[in-house]
Amino acid sequence: MGPSVGFILDYRLDKNTSLQTGISFERKGYSFRDSSTIFYLSYKKGSPVYDVDSRLEIDYIVIPLLLNFNIGKSLFFNTGPWVGLQINSSCTGTAYDESNSGSGYILRKTVIYNDMERIIRDNDAGWIFSGGVSLPLKNNYRATISLRYSTGFVNVFDQKTAGYNQYGAPDLSIKNGTVSFLIGLKIPQSAY
Repeated sequence: MGPSVGFILDYRLDKNTSLQTGISFERKGYSFRDSSTIFYLSYKKGSPVYDVDSRLEIDYIVIPLLLNFNIGKSLFFNTGPWVGLQINSSCTGTAYDESNSGSGYILRKTVIYNDMERIIRDNDAGWIFSGGVSLPLKNNYRATISLRYSTGFVNVFDQKTAGYNQYGAPDLSIKNGTVSFLIGLKIPQSAY
């Protein structure tokens, strides 16, 4: 779960079709719970192996280019490509590892706060599918409620920069995909 806020400009092509673009802030990422030697991906080589409970958060400025289709007066569907520019990425959470010896038992807790900007690529791109309803309000304003699915095409994990190639790691991949519930206010075009 993460925030998304922004605005869309609607360029009317005809009565039922428009081109939409804009800019938004979106948080993407995932939660990770597994045992691993890496705090944000499943990878078990070397030691120690941690029991990890972490969250990878990647913040983007997203610019879409959507073709919007109005179906009647209330329903709409839009689709098109998007590009994302990374502004921040981090991994937070906790990791535990344990060791036993003849003289005792040790349980270590590590608080995770890793800056991931160096190993997450600066750019992402993908495709959006969205549909929703537009409800009339006062003075030609409209409320919009929509559900949006966004899929990413780019492996945003830079394995070479992260240094895992040198350990013979398998191909590690992170591709963004999000489902968003959006609520908006459509401001009518000025008559001037």
